[in-house]
Amino acid sequence: MSELNVDTINEQTAANGVTIDGVLIKDGQVDGKDVSTLSASPIGLVSSSTGVSGVSEVVFDNVFTSSYLFYKLVFTYEPSTTADFRMVFRNGGASGSDITANYDSKYTYLTTSQTSYSMGTSGAGQSYITLMNGTAADSDYGLNMEIYNPFVSTKKSTGFMQGTWKDGGQLQTGFSHDSEESCTGFRLYVSTGTMAGDFLLYGYGV
Repeated sequence: MSELNVDTINEQTAANGVTIDGVLIKDGQVDGKDVSTLSASPIGLVSSSTGVSGVSEVVFDNVFTSSYLFYKLVFTYEPSTTADFRMVFRNGGASGSDITANYDSKYTYLTTSQTSYSMGTSGAGQSYITLMNGTAADSDYGLNMEIYNPFVSTKKSTGFMQGTWKDGGQLQTGFSHDSEESCTGFRLYVSTGTMAGDFLLYGYGV
C-alpha cells in the first residue's frame, strides 16, 4: 500500500476545491456543509444502559448537548411492584443534580377491555413528572419517549411518551418543564421497589 505525506494540498487555479475519494473539500466546507456542523451525525446513539435490573433509578447525565436539538429514548421497563414511574430533568453536566420544580404532565391509558382512554395522574407545577401511575408489578412495558429542546436555555423543554404493556393496552403521557433553562440530563425512577429494563437514547440533529 502506498502512502503520501504532505503538509498542504492546494486547489487548482479554477478554485473548485479539492475532491478526495468523491468528497469535495472547499473553503471550510465538506460536501457543502460547514465543518463546524460535522461533529455529530443527523441521528446518533448518545447513550445506552442495557441489562438493568434491581435498581430504583436510571440516570443519564451529560447527554443533552449542542450536538442535537431533539432526543428519543427507546426502552423497556418492568417494575418489581405496583409503582408510579417518574422522571426529572437534571443540570450540571457530568456531575448533574435534579431539577425539582415547574413540571406539568398528563398520563392517559387504554386497556384491552376499554373503548376510550382513562385519565391517570395529571399535575401542574409539580416537583417531578409522572410518566405512569400504578404500573403493574412484573409487567413488561415497551416505550418511546420524545424530548424537545432540553439543552436550549431559551426554550421550555417538552416531551411525549407512548407505549404498551404485556396485556396489549396503550398508554401516553405529555409533559413539560415550564422553565427556560438548559438541561444536561434526566433521571427515571420508581416511587417504590425496583425496576429492570433496557434504555437507548438517540439524538436528532441537522
